[in-house]
Amino acid sequence: MNQNDAQKPKWKTWQKILLGCIVGFIVLMVFAVNSPDNSAKLSDQTKSTKKTESETPEITVTAIKLATDYESNEIAAQKQYQGKIVLVSGTVDDIGLDILNKPYIVLSGGNEFSLVNVQCMIKNKDEAANLAKGDKVSVQGKVSGKMMNVLIEHCILK
Repeated sequence: MNQNDAQKPKWKTWQKILLGCIVGFIVLMVFAVNSPDNSAKLSDQTKSTKKTESETPEITVTAIKLATDYESNEIAAQKQYQGKIVLVSGTVDDIGLDILNKPYIVLSGGNEFSLVNVQCMIKNKDEAANLAKGDKVSVQGKVSGKMMNVLIEHCILK
């Protein structure tokens, strides 16, 4: 055995398994993104966004009221708001991108100690880029429920 063979790293079994899992995951993700089902979902989302824009809001509410309703009784709030087009007004508390690189704003749910706020998934990234924390805004979108924050999808600034 020469000196060069001793210096070469040897792949351990667990390293091969880990590499195989990573490669397999990447291949699955490529297929999932390019699947015909995914393009149908994107088409449905586009239709839903256009529907949100053209519809008159069913409910006009402040972000504080919406967050308080969900914090007080999530079941009653779901019954009242879920799936409905709402016009929500409030103060921008946060602006960012989610894990899928989609823009969102968070409207304050009241005081700084509020556990529930209102998170609006903004359709137009440029609109979100022009906002600042503390801005007073009104957004229209469809309430999808609560997951830490009250989630509103397909939001457009009004």
